[in-house]
Amino acid sequence: MNNLFSCFTIVVSLAMVFSGCGKTDDRAEQDVTAANAVRVKTEVADSRIFENRLAVQGSVEALISADVSSRISGILDSVWVD
Repeated sequence: MNNLFSCFTIVVSLAMVFSGCGKTDDRAEQDVTAANAVRVKTEVADSRIFENRLAVQGSVEALISADVSSRISGILDSVWVD
């Protein structure tokens, strides 16, 4: 009985594989592709000067902070960050 069930399972599996389950019609796929096509415009790449600088506005908050006191009073003009 177990041998008969195994043979039946193999035959059914092979029938499903060779029957082409899930095949699609190429023409229908081409029609869908043509309907979803998007026109794009390309340009030739040109050389430009790259500035390694980014100007942003906002606030910065540290994960770990420390209290640092200054020896001289004054206004901080810029902070250089690497």
